[in-house]
Amino acid sequence: MKLKIWLPVLCLCGSVLGGYAQQEEEQEQDTPVKKVNFQVLMQNATPLQKNKLMQLRSLAQTKRFSFTPRVTDVLGADLSVITGYKADKTLTADKMQKQIEAANKSLSEAKEGGNVTTFSSTPPPPVFRTPGLPTIRNQQSCGSCWAFAACAAAEISFRKKYSYRTNLAEQQLVDCATPAFDGCSGFFSEGAMAYMQFFGVLYETRYEYDARDNNRCRDNVAKRKHKLLAWSWLDANPFNMDDAVAIKRAVMRYGSVTCGIVATDAFCSYGGNEEEVFDEIAPQDFKSENVNHAVVIVGWDNGKGAWLVRNSWGTGWGNDGYAWVKYRHNGIGFNAVWVSGKKTWTND
Repeated sequence: MKLKIWLPVLCLCGSVLGGYAQQEEEQEQDTPVKKVNFQVLMQNATPLQKNKLMQLRSLAQTKRFSFTPRVTDVLGADLSVITGYKADKTLTADKMQKQIEAANKSLSEAKEGGNVTTFSSTPPPPVFRTPGLPTIRNQQSCGSCWAFAACAAAEISFRKKYSYRTNLAEQQLVDCATPAFDGCSGFFSEGAMAYMQFFGVLYETRYEYDARDNNRCRDNVAKRKHKLLAWSWLDANPFNMDDAVAIKRAVMRYGSVTCGIVATDAFCSYGGNEEEVFDEIAPQDFKSENVNHAVVIVGWDNGKGAWLVRNSWGTGWGNDGYAWVKYRHNGIGFNAVWVSGKKTWTND
């Protein structure tokens, strides 16, 4: 069944059908993160990258960025092929509210408790970082950030809830979760989450990533799959990025939230320093079509005034693939969504 058939009703369905046989857990060991030497990247920079860096450093002085642009693995890349987030044009506040209500129902039935919009009355701490995160992935030259964000959130939820480690198959979502088998052309993470909730997603080793549109879905094989118990927006207004408390409470409960950001050339140049905060300012009246990239929030630091953001550009960007992004800058927090994994690995 393709997405164009079931997507219009995804907000009306909040729980996964039960009755799946429990399978033997199959976990994976995290591979060590390969450190990238940004000085070497600078030494090996292409003429295009050097020219881009010179422009961005001039811009950084004019705009008074608090970070120093650097040569990264994605500096000078075509943003259209290393991002891929596209807002759902059919989305309405009513659909979002129905999904919030359905997720609340799923949480209640699973006896997980809590409310989507509050989670807890405990004030979030000033500094928090989700521990034990999965290895950073790399979407390469495919507009599949939406799939990587969704899989990362699911993997983090499994770790948070069950201490269960796995690497999920982004390529399956690229091939199967979009209407025209063209996931490298971009999509929205909520569509991937709905697909995972209803159909499940395989292990990476059973549906390996090749960073391209294969023009067919291979999700008809009887292999072990992972599903979601529930997923939901934090708010029925996707532009409500000021509700940092709701995001923080969701991160504390499920380990992460996915969201959109306006990725720019300056964002591509962020790298190599844990102390620096990305603080480019996108226009305050930006529209949803300006949000072009999906990332995952996994922590925050009020002293820095920033979110800790997990990206899908490998470790040759940011601080080993992560970045501190200033609150409310470049649309960070747009369309914030959490996911809750379900402990059933199935062969259906």
